[in-house]
Amino acid sequence: MRKKRSTMVDPGGSPKDFGSLDALRQAIGTPSRRWTPIAMLGFPAAVDELLGWLRDPRVFDKANHPAAVESAIGDFAHSAEHELGGKVYKALEPEVRRVRAALVHVKADYAEKSSKEVAAAAVEALRRKTEQPPVL
Repeated sequence: MRKKRSTMVDPGGSPKDFGSLDALRQAIGTPSRRWTPIAMLGFPAAVDELLGWLRDPRVFDKANHPAAVESAIGDFAHSAEHELGGKVYKALEPEVRRVRAALVHVKADYAEKSSKEVAAAAVEALRRKTEQPPVL
């Protein structure tokens, strides 16, 4: 049986042969570059993903975690901007603004526990608000 090779898509849209060691090296060496088509997370999933990173009890790894945390923050920002309808966004706007303000401090120093706690509390408040009748 022939083994199927996977492909990646570079930001320009052309497929890259994942079986190639050079392509793999390039993907690993550029963690900020997107190698797969953009997948849109819905707002609830983006909130859960962000909260998961903010509540993660593991010791922060400066070599690996920044890209993942940036991704979670980016997914949240994108979903808040594009996945919420006008009325829902208006109902959640104060909480979304508080989360964004708290994330500025998290992005400045990912290892700072107190900034992650403040941001997590803001995300929890946002999550609670999404369960209230005006938003539902």
